Amino acid sequence: MQYFEYFTPKEVEEIHAATLQVLETVGVDFSYPPALEVLSRAGCRVDGERVYFPPKLVEECTASA
Repeated sequence: MQYFEYFTPKEVEEIHAATLQVLETVGVDFSYPPALEVLSRAGCRVDGERVYFPPKLVEECTASA
């Protein structure tokens, strides 16, 4: 079976960096209050239903997955 790569390693890193920036500056909406509480305790900034993820937290969580 032939293996195809769609992105170069550099492109993958650029996509990851852009994703971290979006999670930190734009955030994600959550409409489930228990999730907002958990994310706040984990170190995310919560503003109403919008959660902003610090890059360090994202990196730590993905590394442990």
